[in-house]
Amino acid sequence: MSLAKELTHVHLSTTFNDGSHSSMRDPPIPLKEVLPIKEWPNLSHLALFRFSVDTSELMDILKLAPSSLRFLDLEFIEFPFDELCLTGLLERVRGELDWTERDRPLKPTVTIAMEGHRIWPGRFIKLPDEVASFLYGSGENPLDGTDTRSPKDGCGTNHDLFEAEYTRPNFPTISD
Repeated sequence: MSLAKELTHVHLSTTFNDGSHSSMRDPPIPLKEVLPIKEWPNLSHLALFRFSVDTSELMDILKLAPSSLRFLDLEFIEFPFDELCLTGLLERVRGELDWTERDRPLKPTVTIAMEGHRIWPGRFIKLPDEVASFLYGSGENPLDGTDTRSPKDGCGTNHDLFEAEYTRPNFPTISD
């Protein structure tokens, strides 16, 4: 992939953690070997789906990402060696990257998708608004460091992979 210098969109997916929900976690994928980020000066969209990652290595990749990056999708990401998981990642993105200092149209849109408390085939929670509010505004971190599969109650929107029109607020007391 390092020879593909004009890439603007990269979406990578694995079959790790394919729904088995075992207590065994997949080892982190060596992102620096898989993503030659310095070789993609026009990258505008980076998506990782079902990746097991090391937070520090992902941060290193994001620090090297070109200023052309406009979209970062992290869907069903696993952090086997990091207790803070996505919570800590969002804290580090806000604190260590220059994204907050950029003009509004140049700030990357970060979308996170996760399973949620109730594990139903095809159902997931997305958090684009809450993540943007935390990263670029005065919102609180929508993720709770104690639960790696679900955001704080009331944060995000429930979606269904098999029913595109299905959207519901993420409240555990609301019946589907």
